[in-house]
Amino acid sequence: MSDSAMIVETASGKIRGACGHGVSVFKGIPYGAPTSGVNRFRPPVAPEPWPGVRDAREFGNGCVQNLRMPPPGTPMYEVYASVLGDDSWQLQGEDCLVLNVWTPQTGDGSGKRPVMVWFHGGFFTQGSGSSRLFDGARLSRRGDTVIVTVNHRLNVFGFLHLADIDSRFAQSGNVGMLDLVAALEWVRDNIARFGGDPDNVTIFGESGGGAKVCTMLAMPSAEGLFHKAIIQSGASLRANGRDEATRLARLLLAELDLAEQDVGKLQNWDARALLQAAVAAEAKTGKNIFDGSFGSWAPLVDGTSLPHHPFSPEAPPVSRSVPLMVGNTKDEVTMSLVSLPTFDSMTAEDLRGMLVPVLRESVDAAVTLYERLHGHETPGYRLAILLADFLAHCPSALVAERKAKQQGAAAYYYVLTWETPVLGGKLRSMHALDIPLVFDNVEMGGASLLGTGSEPQMLADAMSSAWLAFARNGNPDNPLIPHWPAYSEVDRAAMVFNVDSRVVSDYGGEARRFWTPLRR
Repeated sequence: MSDSAMIVETASGKIRGACGHGVSVFKGIPYGAPTSGVNRFRPPVAPEPWPGVRDAREFGNGCVQNLRMPPPGTPMYEVYASVLGDDSWQLQGEDCLVLNVWTPQTGDGSGKRPVMVWFHGGFFTQGSGSSRLFDGARLSRRGDTVIVTVNHRLNVFGFLHLADIDSRFAQSGNVGMLDLVAALEWVRDNIARFGGDPDNVTIFGESGGGAKVCTMLAMPSAEGLFHKAIIQSGASLRANGRDEATRLARLLLAELDLAEQDVGKLQNWDARALLQAAVAAEAKTGKNIFDGSFGSWAPLVDGTSLPHHPFSPEAPPVSRSVPLMVGNTKDEVTMSLVSLPTFDSMTAEDLRGMLVPVLRESVDAAVTLYERLHGHETPGYRLAILLADFLAHCPSALVAERKAKQQGAAAYYYVLTWETPVLGGKLRSMHALDIPLVFDNVEMGGASLLGTGSEPQMLADAMSSAWLAFARNGNPDNPLIPHWPAYSEVDRAAMVFNVDSRVVSDYGGEARRFWTPLRR
């Protein structure tokens, strides 16, 4: 590919990318202006145009954040490092509204390739679209598809709700999501110049990225900017409420010893000091994983940018015509639990004691059910299975069910059950195991995440092909998997991804029926 083919003119100016192995990549492209100072806590604005040709061969900043990692030298550190990828996450700043594009070709604006836009995980508080596991080269080449990854505002910078304290910041509680809307607007206006079809855009994301997809499906300002959606291990039924978001904002002001009438001073507060105060404020909220949310610093139902909860009590009408894939890994929480000192030695009484404060009157029924269904497992794994069902399997099934009830576009439900052999197999089908498989980045996942042998690439072939087929035409069927029926309340079809993938009806149905009344 010639050097001239690596220069693309965007709405803000020309950029120069790099080319290798038949794919061009453009990194750190601004889709919004810096968000510091007067722009902090306000909706994104367009970047200033630049003269000449801007270099787009290095990743841009991620949002200012605290990265939660196990201690270096521990077995889990290498696993987390594989998920996070290289050190690109260390690039941090408030000039973080940037995106990256991988494309098989650039051109004259006549390109009609499907476009897949990835929202990174890390709850709504950390992460970056620049991890090596999100490298889009192989997926782009495999599917003749344009891949986009996005950075945006996180934690206190993206989700501090000040509207009920100072009306000047009417949308501050959801500006992190409005950034993603702005990124999709950039895709609409520019992606044809990279060979992509702005009328065939799929948003997808894992963990917090999946929750961002859920939220985007309910945002009126995003209507028409994407046409298909994939939620990986991030089914989120409810967002935060105004009252709890305002309480968190007041806790932050107290941490900074700042009066409400002086809230405007937050715009010029040192970013790192503001983040540390936000961490301290969140610790005082008393929220736990059984409240069904994605944490305190997260989107809220503000009545405007997010008029109602994403999937409670029903699927959002605004995205009724958008086909959806939703699912998760079998053992979502092992990544968090197996490194606990008490995991292997946990007793049944320990298990029950951990659940009493959060399950209250439901604890006896839950303990009895999981002793009957999984009595052969240790108490540690019974806890892991219970949490995976509550936090992932049940919400994913409810999202698919509520989407199917709309009788609009189809919903497809899946579970990844293949187990990684790393750490002696203790992690099983852990959270984030699907990322290198979906991106066809087995080599980048490495032995510390996927182990060795031929099975990971077999899974990557099947899963990446399904994701690409869905992005192209709204149906994940492809020759590498059995026929995948849409989800319905009649048979509740689930594609179970493994070395020999298969379709089952009502995966984990008894646990789903138990947890459904406890989810909202």
